[in-house]
Amino acid sequence: MRPERRLLPGGGRRAVRRAPYDDLITSFEYEAGYHYVLDTNRYGDGRYVLSEVVSRTRAAGTEEEITIDRHRVECDDGYPGYCKVVNGAPYRSEIVGFHPRHEVDYRLRVERFDMFPEGMTGSPDVPAHGYRWLETIEATPGS
Repeated sequence: MRPERRLLPGGGRRAVRRAPYDDLITSFEYEAGYHYVLDTNRYGDGRYVLSEVVSRTRAAGTEEEITIDRHRVECDDGYPGYCKVVNGAPYRSEIVGFHPRHEVDYRLRVERFDMFPEGMTGSPDVPAHGYRWLETIEATPGS
């Protein structure tokens, strides 16, 4: 195993070395909404095991209102799968603390935060920002 340092962004989709990383990091419990710097060891087959959480910082941002459409759409970002529709556009990530029902349109008050700490450039495969749910302003069931 080789020791390495990792940065994980604040949103629901993990990135290692600024690239999407969909596998787990052994012995690490990830919580969306935080930026992490980890010391890890890397196995020869590419898997990682946690040595130490160097830092865990709450990703902070600004409050705003967003809309969530009841329907999902293809993400159209080069990866398979479907996305939420946030403010009329596909959004591939979770909204931290929000558990929607798929047949309902929502208007939410959220905290919008940068997925990568200041001074870091992200991956084009990870959204530039994430959301943390603060309040459901309106929920409209579909017909």
